[in-house]
Formats: sequence, structure tokens, C-alpha cells
Amino acid sequence: MTTFTEGARSAEGLMYHIADYSLDPVTYSSGASIASMQVVKGTDAATVPAVAADTIGLYLAYKAYDATSAAVKGVAIKRHAVVNGNLIAYPSGATAPQKAAIDAALLAAGIVVRR
Repeated sequence: MTTFTEGARSAEGLMYHIADYSLDPVTYSSGASIASMQVVKGTDAATVPAVAADTIGLYLAYKAYDATSAAVKGVAIKRHAVVNGNLIAYPSGATAPQKAAIDAALLAAGIVVRR
């Protein structure tokens, strides 16, 4: 019998959202590789990965994007959604208190983090 291994799907951690409301188009700035469900920040025209100390203007990448060499148009989870906190790609080096602050910032934007 053949065994298939499935990789992570787009927004695998997205448990609930409202179509045409929770997701927005954004442009991921060049110079970064974005993981699915990664914490990001910025404007619709210039979205970048968040750092551990960020707590303002945070949202989540809908899927993985490769913006290492050029800016890439994509989608972000920005409001009224429920996500699996175990699948969030937090900033590198984020401590437990920083993750809690990020979760609170996401909640302020209407993104509920469940564990």
C-alpha cells in the first residue's frame, strides 16, 4: 500500500473566518520568506515579518510566500477569525510573555487564538 505524506496546507491553523471579510490582500515586502500563519505587520502595501517585541498592527499570513528576491502579492488574516495557536509561526526568539502579548494584540484585531 502506498503511503502519502501531506505537507502543511494554506492557513491550516485557520479554524473560522468570514469569507470576504476576515482576509485582505497585502503585498509582502521583498527580503523575507513568509511561513503560513506567520505573525506579520505593516500596511497593505508593505507587509513584513513581525519581531518578538511588536504588539501593534499585527496579523497573520494566510499561507507561505517566497518574497526573498521580490515583493509578492498575497493574503493576510486581519480580522474576525479564530486560529489554532499551536500552528502560529511566532517571531524567532519570542518568549512566553512576548507570545502572550502577541496573542493579545491579535485578539485586539479580532483574531481569537485557541490552544
